[in-house]
Amino acid sequence: MDFSLEDFAHLFTTLGVLLAAVTYFLADRRSRAAEKVQKEILAKELFSKSIALAIEYPELAEPENFAHLKGTEFARYQWFVGYFLNSFDEILEHSSNQVWLIEFEQFCTLHKDYMLHPKFLNEEINHYSDRLAGLTKHNIGIA
Repeated sequence: MDFSLEDFAHLFTTLGVLLAAVTYFLADRRSRAAEKVQKEILAKELFSKSIALAIEYPELAEPENFAHLKGTEFARYQWFVGYFLNSFDEILEHSSNQVWLIEFEQFCTLHKDYMLHPKFLNEEINHYSDRLAGLTKHNIGIA
């Protein structure tokens, strides 16, 4: 069987196209994996900052009863919860790791009494994504 120069040209063109497609596929796969890792790193950074805040203010992290908080202390508590909620909103937007849902459920359990307060349910929850609002309501037992 004789191959002409034109046959070799077609063969190498076809091989070149196949090689380019495989290279693109592998590069895309690697890029998606790197993006996933970056999102997990961001989630961990956000959570670490939140945990540092909880360590600094343990009385806000695990309040015995938020109802006794007045004035500045109540405002600090609202901001504390808001900071965590904002962090969870970002974390859940960027990460599909199910561990964050468990962490969020535990957070809601600790702050359930506050989250059941009408001011929180009617005003503050609206500052977060629909997904986080729905998860919050589910975790505190009203959805």
